[in-house]
Parts: sequence; structure tokens; C-alpha cells
Amino acid sequence: MENPLSSQVSDGGVDIPAALVVPCGSGLSPDALSRREWLIGNGLGGYAMGSASGVPGRRYHGWLVGATNPPVGRVLGLVGAVETLVLTPGAGGATGGGGGGRIDLSTFRFSSSTGGVLHPRGIDNLVKFEADPAGVARWEYAFGTLRVVREVVPVYGRNAVIVRYRVRAGGHRYGTFTGRCCGATRNE
Repeated sequence: MENPLSSQVSDGGVDIPAALVVPCGSGLSPDALSRREWLIGNGLGGYAMGSASGVPGRRYHGWLVGATNPPVGRVLGLVGAVETLVLTPGAGGATGGGGGGRIDLSTFRFSSSTGGVLHPRGIDNLVKFEADPAGVARWEYAFGTLRVVREVVPVYGRNAVIVRYRVRAGGHRYGTFTGRCCGATRNE
């Protein structure tokens, strides 16, 4: 089944909205970024939804919310991932240091009486968020000259999601990605 958002009708019958682009270095606070939400449907009643900050803020935010019996029976299959880029020794030129190391991409809010604590602090290195009409949510992180791009792509016509990563720095490979996935709840 073809994704209807991937093609544009040029005779004026359908207007595809422009991509939502949030330049994160524009002085927006983590809270302001968290209030800007995106949603991409999979054509079956399921979806991926979240905030520009990447911090899940609602119980139905997730990279994969499948629909077993639409409009009910939604299952939160994948909330997100705890993401860490592990740099190999000698990769320090990309980040301004000398040796290897670990870089966190993800951020979660943990509740407290003062409104919550953000941890880990991947959001501090977020430079851009984009949700495009073709059905891709994209975050770009910067660490010195190193750039990491995460894409969340719900698979149209299936209760599935693709999560892709690109690590760029002068054409060199600087490390490996490790992640831990979390979540599964059911909403009847």
C-alpha cells in the first residue's frame, strides 16, 4: 500500500503542508521544545508521536503505537530508546577531546516536586528537529564537528517503525551506537 503523504498532487487538489522545522539553537528552552508536538500515522490507526525535544511528555508519546482494533486497542509498543554513542579512541577531534568517550542522545523527564529532572542530557546537544510530510521525524545533534541524525519512520500499512542513525564527521567513522528500548502498555 502506497503512503499517500509521499506524493504531491500538483493540480491544486491536495496541498502537502511544509515540514515542521524547529532550529533548537534559537534560544528555545527544553520546556518550549517539549510543547511542540508531532504525529505521523501509519494508515492503520497507529502512529508515532512525540515532542520536538525528543522528551516523552505524555503517556501516549511513543515511536510505535500500534492499533490492534481501531479506534480502540492501541498498544504502546516502543516508547523510545536510551541512546548512547560510544566513540573510539582517536575520535576526539570531532568532539574537541583527545580520546574515546560516550555521548548521550536521549533525554527523559523524571518527576519530582520541582517539576522534574531531565536525564540524560542529550537535549543539550540538539540543534534541529524536523517532521516532514513524507512521514519522517528527524533530530540532529552536534558534538563539536560530529553530527548525529536520528530518524523515526513509521512503516505505512504496518504496525512497525524504522529507527535510523547517521554519524557524520569529515567522512570518518567515529564510533558505534548502543541503545536500550523501553515500553509496552495497552490502551483499550
